[in-house]
Amino acid sequence: MHRQGETELREATRLAPDDAMYWRELAWVLYLQRSWSDCQVASRRALELAPPDELVPILLGAALMELQRPHEVIPVLIGRADAGHVGQDYRAWAWRLLAEAYGHTGDWQRAADAWRESERLAPDGLGRDGRALYAEAVEQALALR
Repeated sequence: MHRQGETELREATRLAPDDAMYWRELAWVLYLQRSWSDCQVASRRALELAPPDELVPILLGAALMELQRPHEVIPVLIGRADAGHVGQDYRAWAWRLLAEAYGHTGDWQRAADAWRESERLAPDGLGRDGRALYAEAVEQALALR
């Protein structure tokens, strides 16, 4: 289902390489296909062409986390996770990605704070894995005090 959309969007980006909307939509399709490397390329191109909307930085952050590049996630999402124009669900997703990135970099206090903010914004959004990672971040942060 997404393959046809990918083909059409790749053709659209070829024909209109400076149209951020096509790059954004391509990034979304690639995210859904779990094509992380291509998703991060399309997301970066969309960000280059237009002011970021609420989804593109999150798609880029998610792709970078899947590519095991947490140090790159933090500058992409910091400041965007709490931007007033971003919807609450997207802010919760951004905070969760930040929490994971901080955890992977060993910054447990920031990881715990980010998990807490994600949980505040979407109390049911963490799931079992998210709660376990949150508990680990809090435990590690407390151990550092």
